[in-house]
Amino acid sequence: MRDIDALFTAGNKAQREKLVENGHKDSWDSMSFNEIFKLIDEEYAEIIDEMGADEIDYKLLRLECADLANACHFMIGLCDKELTN
Repeated sequence: MRDIDALFTAGNKAQREKLVENGHKDSWDSMSFNEIFKLIDEEYAEIIDEMGADEIDYKLLRLECADLANACHFMIGLCDKELTN
């Protein structure tokens, strides 16, 4: 059986690190669906680039995955906002 708590603990830790690092950027709630979709695409491309490297930098890959997860959570937040309107 999967350890869901360990999964979310690791993911949340990395995601929080990236959110703190990117704290100077605008909040996701000011972004449109199209802007978030573009961000998701860009973050995914960064993961693909890192996976194609001769030697994978796991510290960097971890943070790129956190960036993608955060962007997906931004989209979830925007969807939830629309669903409550």
